[in-house]
Amino acid sequence: MYSHRNPTKHFDIIDLDPYGSAAPFVDAAVQSVSNGGLLCVTCTDLGVLASSQYPEACYTKYGGVPLKAAFCHEAALRMVIHMLMTSAARYKRAIQPLVSCSIDFYVRIFVRVVDSASLIKFNASNTSVVFRCSGCGIYTLSSMGRVTKNSNQNKFGPTQGPPVNSTCNFCHSTIHMAGPMYSGSLHNKEFVSAMLKFVQDNTTKFQTSKRMEGMLTVISEEIEAPLFYLPCDLSSTVRTSTPDYLTLASAFINLGYKVSSSHCTAGSLKTDAPPEAIWDVMRHWVKNNPVKIENFPEGAPGLPILAAEPSREVDFTCNPLANTPSRRIKLVRYQMNPEKNWGPKARHRRQDENSKPSKKQKEVHS
Repeated sequence: MYSHRNPTKHFDIIDLDPYGSAAPFVDAAVQSVSNGGLLCVTCTDLGVLASSQYPEACYTKYGGVPLKAAFCHEAALRMVIHMLMTSAARYKRAIQPLVSCSIDFYVRIFVRVVDSASLIKFNASNTSVVFRCSGCGIYTLSSMGRVTKNSNQNKFGPTQGPPVNSTCNFCHSTIHMAGPMYSGSLHNKEFVSAMLKFVQDNTTKFQTSKRMEGMLTVISEEIEAPLFYLPCDLSSTVRTSTPDYLTLASAFINLGYKVSSSHCTAGSLKTDAPPEAIWDVMRHWVKNNPVKIENFPEGAPGLPILAAEPSREVDFTCNPLANTPSRRIKLVRYQMNPEKNWGPKARHRRQDENSKPSKKQKEVHS
């Protein structure tokens, strides 16, 4: 149990790496780690965290509901962090994410745990629900609380909402909701830079140093905007050819927005551009690469989107900022999984003393 009177019972580092979910062990862990200590958490139940098949199980374990979307693995990271944040807050402890990774079939998160009643006041403003259109895939986040400055003091209050209607403003499809989930920064840039330097200086110590260097480099380049899009999904909605990453990223940068990739998914586009700007960019792309409207099926999400005129000019000229270092030096950013013997193994099942042994077990014992 966590107690200020028994500091000798605290641990500087606690690593939770169970089979499946770490949720049953989190409450004890956030109490047992020392002030300023490191808590490492691994969850391998992405079938619950990153799909829409078991929303009731996800809410029971993590206090949030997922969505089946391109950004589902980043949403999984954010729901696990939300669980850590709410568990620690019960004991007047705050968490500070250092690096959060979506790797293969699991998520791996490193957070610092500190005693701070003042920091946990920001938990509500760092927690959001996500509204996503089931037709065109546009999403909007709405925080659970807001913080305003009043005479150099923070004033906390409820947020205004909802930010969307019951149907999408662009394609008139149904809106689905996910969360709540953590919507703050996933990584500490200084911590990631220190990790990256250590890996680069000690390449012979790790068999996967190239992969570690690539992933950490992409993470160091990520902007803090929550979630992301896939250009192929945006193009599919308006039934046009998919622009390459540099062209699409340059368009947003030329409009004054930030852009990066996400380490969670290859080909991802993370940006702070609002939905209006995203569809304006795609409308201009369609003007340069015409599509046949008569080929759209009735009720297609792309029809009302293309029927509206763009409200801003878009420049697709290649911007040097779009070509990040990880792309220029061709790091191993997204490693392909092996074809065989990959993924989590089956959960171990204890043999009941009264049950009959299987045919395979008889062969082994014989």
